[in-house]
Amino acid sequence: MVQNGTLDLRDWPLAKPFLLPLDGHWHFYWMQTYEQFRKGQASGALLHEIPGVWTEHVDRPTQPLSKTGYGLYTLTILLPKHHPKNLAIKIPSVSTSYRLYINNVYTTQVGVVGYSEASSKPHYFPQIVNFEQTSDTLQLLFEVANYHYRKGGIWYSVYLGTQETVQNKREWTLIFDFFLLGSIFIMGIYHMGLYFIRKRSSLLPLMFALFCVSCVLRLLSVGEIVLSGLSRVSWLNIVHAEFISFYACVLFFASFAYYSFPKEFSVKALRIVISVCIVLISLTLLSGPLFFTELVAYFQLFVLAMGAYVMFVSILAITRRRKGSIAFTLGWLILFGCVVNDILYASLVVNTAETVHIGLFIFIFSQAFIISQQFAEAFFQTAKLSTELKDINTHLEQLVEQRTQALQDANQEMQKVVEELDITNEELSRNARLLTERNQDLMDSINYAKRIQTAILPTSEEIGEVFPEHFIFFKPRDLVSGDFYWFSHWPEEQKAFIAVVDCTGHGIPGAFMSLIANDLLHETINTHRVSEPAKILQELRSSLERVLQQSQTGNRDGFEIAICQIDTNLHNPHRQLLYAGAGIPLYYVEGGLLKRIAPSKVIIGGGSKFQALDMPIGQQALPVAAVEAVYLASDGYRDQFGGPDGRKMMAGKFQDILQQALKRAPSAQAQYLEECLKEWRNGEQYAQIDDILVLGLIFRRSFSVIDQFISE
Repeated sequence: MVQNGTLDLRDWPLAKPFLLPLDGHWHFYWMQTYEQFRKGQASGALLHEIPGVWTEHVDRPTQPLSKTGYGLYTLTILLPKHHPKNLAIKIPSVSTSYRLYINNVYTTQVGVVGYSEASSKPHYFPQIVNFEQTSDTLQLLFEVANYHYRKGGIWYSVYLGTQETVQNKREWTLIFDFFLLGSIFIMGIYHMGLYFIRKRSSLLPLMFALFCVSCVLRLLSVGEIVLSGLSRVSWLNIVHAEFISFYACVLFFASFAYYSFPKEFSVKALRIVISVCIVLISLTLLSGPLFFTELVAYFQLFVLAMGAYVMFVSILAITRRRKGSIAFTLGWLILFGCVVNDILYASLVVNTAETVHIGLFIFIFSQAFIISQQFAEAFFQTAKLSTELKDINTHLEQLVEQRTQALQDANQEMQKVVEELDITNEELSRNARLLTERNQDLMDSINYAKRIQTAILPTSEEIGEVFPEHFIFFKPRDLVSGDFYWFSHWPEEQKAFIAVVDCTGHGIPGAFMSLIANDLLHETINTHRVSEPAKILQELRSSLERVLQQSQTGNRDGFEIAICQIDTNLHNPHRQLLYAGAGIPLYYVEGGLLKRIAPSKVIIGGGSKFQALDMPIGQQALPVAAVEAVYLASDGYRDQFGGPDGRKMMAGKFQDILQQALKRAPSAQAQYLEECLKEWRNGEQYAQIDDILVLGLIFRRSFSVIDQFISE
């Protein structure tokens, strides 16, 4: 047992393989870092009981510790003179990120240990750290940070041992978990099959199957199989799976208990359980982990109350001699005891071990046996009836009257079934009508959204006032689009801005994003009067991150964009076209040849997964006098599947099509692009996979027309 930050093993016989839990009182430096400790600047060490969390298991803190923050755990282990050199540490999931130093040497890290919520990144990843220990003194230092969960700290036991012993413990744990998961999953699939084979005559096997599947998801989310096997799984996804599967287990178990004893289990109680679970699942999906993880303590009390009610129902079923009630009660006693133990263990009230998976296996196995026995009895009953039918055929004259009465009874039952089917058909017809009405309402809403999106797009006449020779080939995949084009003219400064934007997603999600991007463009250019394309894109990146709160929420939506600023002063022989792009290139024509300027390798938005906000964006300048035409296009055209091999068009083929379009008048170029796309798709053989937008400006013709107009 660790005492006062030290574990003395000098009198232990450690020459042979060993495995020890490092439980006890570690030294804990609240809101102090490893660097402070290394420089001798750390002070005020507290005693922290491990396993435990710093809000509940720190002895005599000067003030209550916050559930969010960081701290340094230290442990000194005194080893005997003759000890194994090749040692290992088995580290559990730590809430919610940590760095490990062994003998003041950085060894490993899980998540990102930060000293604020913005700089900290949570992650769960149990692991084994092997190291060579030559001296008799071993020092372990864990720098732990938590800003995302309701409890922080090392809440499970850390183990020290020889490398072979530690690895064997982990392998046996995984083997046992795989056995339990496989057994429960197979039983769930088996009873799912029973439900469909029996033509859905009873919901009992379906509820049991869904309970088994929920248990499997629960065990996967909290066990080492997923946590150690899939280290790149998002921490938030793991926590979502952990809590949602917990609520689903309770929901489907209550449903299973209800269908097992429908006359004893209250419908009102079932509705309460279902409502509570659905509300908690919704809150888990819609709120942050600091909030929804706090709710689990109250739900655990609810589970205990529900467990007591299920026990009352099962005892009542025994008194009424319901089939399978005794086995159900015994299985539930074991499972409920394991649930109580795990609630106390998760709350760090007792330091035992997680046992609910064992209780689940015993309960599920017993109930699977009962359900299978019921179906077997039904099969035997069918065989018995078949034998009786043979006897009836041999003694038909003697049993005519008796069987006639039986047939009349059966006919009455069939009549009841027919009446129930008529009621069901009426209900289905009514639901079909409601579905049709709701579908029409949805289509009306989408059409209304289309009118709104169309209203914010600049008209061809607006663009034509500045660029008479132009075309727009715009083909959304759905009614509404994630691609759009944008235009603005500053007559006083003699500058025009035109942009093509490709938002993440298409359809309604893309349309919502396009409204945000349109507003940000208007705000940046027309309100803030930012005119240089590169600065416009930098401003858009900052604005979108602020509007979507991407650093706080993890939102990764964004858009690609190409924007040009064009000098419209026709009396300026040195007028220029300034271009900047984030993911969308600029195609321009010079000397009759189509050329391409690559965009910067960034997108607007997207979160930290893609790039930092300070990543530079390039800007290119072209003399307008040398440019005959420019084209801006989203990736929808070149990414379209088709051709003889059903592959993507790709950029090379798209540039060839643009080169051929140069030979045509501007009004005919859009038609030519549509014909080429239709030919590539072989009519309608290949479905359109994305929104398509190509915008072209023919400078040489447009400016000659403007010059002629001014001269007149």
